[in-house]
Amino acid sequence: MKVIVNYLRSAELPGIDFVDKIVVPEADVLHIKCHSTGGQILVPEYDFSNVGVMKASGQSPNGYSDLVYRYFKTATELTLWIACVVPENTPLPVPAYQEYEVTTFPDYVFIAEDESETLEVATAFPAWVSALNALTYPEKQVIAVEEINEMLTKKDQDIELSVRGLELNSDISTHVAYWWRSAIAVVKRFFQDPNVDPLIVAEMAKQAAAGPTTRSDQFRLLRNLAGLIAQYPNGPDFAAIWVETRNLNSPSDVTRKTILEVLQTRGTAEDETYPMSADFDSTDETWIVENQPGIVAYDNAAPVSGDTIRATLTDYDGGLRNVRYRWQSQAQDGTWSNMQGANARDWTVGSVGTYRCRCLYHDNYADDQEALGAAFTVS
Repeated sequence: MKVIVNYLRSAELPGIDFVDKIVVPEADVLHIKCHSTGGQILVPEYDFSNVGVMKASGQSPNGYSDLVYRYFKTATELTLWIACVVPENTPLPVPAYQEYEVTTFPDYVFIAEDESETLEVATAFPAWVSALNALTYPEKQVIAVEEINEMLTKKDQDIELSVRGLELNSDISTHVAYWWRSAIAVVKRFFQDPNVDPLIVAEMAKQAAAGPTTRSDQFRLLRNLAGLIAQYPNGPDFAAIWVETRNLNSPSDVTRKTILEVLQTRGTAEDETYPMSADFDSTDETWIVENQPGIVAYDNAAPVSGDTIRATLTDYDGGLRNVRYRWQSQAQDGTWSNMQGANARDWTVGSVGTYRCRCLYHDNYADDQEALGAAFTVS
């Protein structure tokens, strides 16, 4: 996170609140303790944690009087520009335009002489910042897909770099790939859970790409992995990832850990491992789409004339509503047509022919979605 402070005396910006303290309590969040000329103390909180990736910097609606007057967020960094007005007799730094890189929290970017390094309780939440956080579901999906793709790029890099540990075990690269396969299965599971905020999934992918907390010591990381090879010679047969996956209410709840910490939860009430099918293909990226497709399944795989067949619609975007079922028949020339009266979830199979169910519906991503069930033939 980068904080750029423009230090100014009150004569340069009359009528703007004096700044007593600038604190970054956590990533993408800023507190500014300030007071008006009348002495009224205010601590606005500027929470940019849920703001999406931007193509250009944004301007606050009220300029310098918002104190944070400009902002810009990329996939990797938030930058904030602050107007820090100080009394006339306060010495200004040279130059008066300072840039600060914030990497640990809390970070006290600026403290007036009569202030101390203590966290302040927010007393105001600027509406214009809250509006920035109000992302639509499609906007959140864009962020999630971007972070997942960044994670996959990091996965490829990790597998390539794992050759540094070949002296520890000649199969080390294979096992790096095994554990990445397991991690991708977790991300896919959460991405396709309509009850999980896409921003939480985005943060999971982002933190997974950052690696376990041991990543800073590459050989320690590889040694830990080498120690797991005897335990899991064919890789894990379950899904697991080196980030927090339980009790996630917001993206800030997603924190990094090691896979060893995750494995310690196996068999407990807080088990952080998940089922993974034996044929799970982590190279299949067709699921990483912003508008997840609907799936129409039938409760009878081989119906015959007179059977009742039921269609079930699933869409991982969630929020299904206004669902309409249209059973269709196929003509000899291949065209599909709606059958008269066949517009309920259940349909009694008619005579010989080829049929399918077409679903029209709204979901969290957009209105007027369509999903087609597989064609089946009654002979």
